[in-house]
Amino acid sequence: MIKKMERQHLEECAMLHYSSIENSFLCDIGIFFIKKIYEGLIESEDCAGYIYLDNSEIVGFITGSKDMGKFINHIILKNFLVFTVYVGFKIFIKPYLMKNVFEALFSSKKRGIDNTTAELVSIAVKSNQRGNGIGKKLFNELVVFFKENNISKFKVMVGKDNIGANKFYESLGFNFNFTANLYGQDMNIYTYICTAKKEE
Repeated sequence: MIKKMERQHLEECAMLHYSSIENSFLCDIGIFFIKKIYEGLIESEDCAGYIYLDNSEIVGFITGSKDMGKFINHIILKNFLVFTVYVGFKIFIKPYLMKNVFEALFSSKKRGIDNTTAELVSIAVKSNQRGNGIGKKLFNELVVFFKENNISKFKVMVGKDNIGANKFYESLGFNFNFTANLYGQDMNIYTYICTAKKEE
């Protein structure tokens, strides 16, 4: 069953992100930061988050934003003191994070395609539930959100070396655009046209 992501789901979703999304620079910063990002997402009218429940267990989730760059700026300003102290401490421990944080804030040109601002931010499914169509169902729900908000095209970024994830997005109908170096790795940028046939 698919439901909207709510506050009581944040901890579980942050843990699933941490354990499932490979080479995510957010994981280097920590679960607290991931949870804060998702908290901001569900509070914003310009963003959406959905979970997939198996009985009462969250086995997958997806998030999206109509303008991820604008959202990041908003969430940083809203939590400026907390993020400055927390992220500053993480950078002190792991100096390489400085470049990643800078790119997250100012990489819009690198990750931009035409004027496409909408983005599939994250999707994760528990490893023992993959192959059951959960990812496609969550994806369809996000497409509905974008269509309802008159978004005709959105993008996603995925590690070039993450073969499984690249194949997944291609199977959904995403079109490859280019590769950019972000967060210390090559990232493939794809776009999806919302008028494309809905995945079953």
